Amino acid sequence: MLYTFIIALLVVYIYDLTDFSQSMLKVLWRYAYKSKPFPDGLTWSDIHPLLKICECSLCGVWWATLISLPIMGELSLPMVGWCGFLSMMTPVWSNLLILIREWWLKAINVLMDYYGL
Repeated sequence: MLYTFIIALLVVYIYDLTDFSQSMLKVLWRYAYKSKPFPDGLTWSDIHPLLKICECSLCGVWWATLISLPIMGELSLPMVGWCGFLSMMTPVWSNLLILIREWWLKAINVLMDYYGL
């Protein structure tokens, strides 16, 4: 269960706190259409509805944890429910990661002020 929780936190971090999915979309756009400029507001689901997994942290957590279950040999109905719970809680995990980031930034600023850096 701990592994799936860590996977969920990593997926939420990648999707919500970084610009990874939009950056990958721009890279693929430049590779496919070298001469056309990247359109504003283009999303993965605009290309195809099944690609929503590339921009939605809830979908990403659901599928990443669900795919990891048989790999870890933990595929069971309670674990599928756990994956559903983890994916439902993505806003909470995102806010928790933002809180941790802000706390560390505040601690670093306090230390820098203390040492006069």
